[in-house]
Amino acid sequence: MTPRAQVIAAVALVLAAAVIGAVRAPVPAAPGLAASSAPQDVAMAEPYDPSADLALLQERSPWGAQLRGRAVPRGEAVVGPLAPWRVVGVLNRADGLAAALLFQPQNRLELRRIGESLPDGRRIVDIRPTSILLEAGGVNSTLPLFTGIR
Repeated sequence: MTPRAQVIAAVALVLAAAVIGAVRAPVPAAPGLAASSAPQDVAMAEPYDPSADLALLQERSPWGAQLRGRAVPRGEAVVGPLAPWRVVGVLNRADGLAAALLFQPQNRLELRRIGESLPDGRRIVDIRPTSILLEAGGVNSTLPLFTGIR
C-alpha cells in the first residue's frame, strides 16, 4: 500500500469513528432541566383565531383598500358588481408586450404598454407573460395573471 493510500485510509477511519461516536453519544439535557426518562406534560398552543388578523388588516390596510362587508363563511360564493375595467391578459405584439384591458359594459378592449397608466392611476413598470408590475406613489405591486391549467 502506498503512503498516499495509507493516509486516505487513516482519514476515512478517523471520520467513520467520529460519525459513529456522534451518533451513539448521549444527548445532553437542556440547561436547567434534569435528565429524566419520565414523560413530561407539554402545554398545547391555543387554537388559531383569524379574527385578530382580520382586525389588523382592516386597521392597517396594507394594500391600499379597505375591507368591508361581512365575513364570508367557508364555501359561500362572493358575488359583487363588476369593476368598470379589468386586465384580461397580455398580448405579444411586434412592438412588445401589451396589457389588454376590457372596459364594461361597453366590451371595449384597450392596450396599455410599459410607462402608460391604468384607469386607477397605477403606472405599468413591466409586463411579463404571467404578471404585470405596477407602481403607485413609489410603491411597487405585482398583478398576477391566470396562467392556465397545467
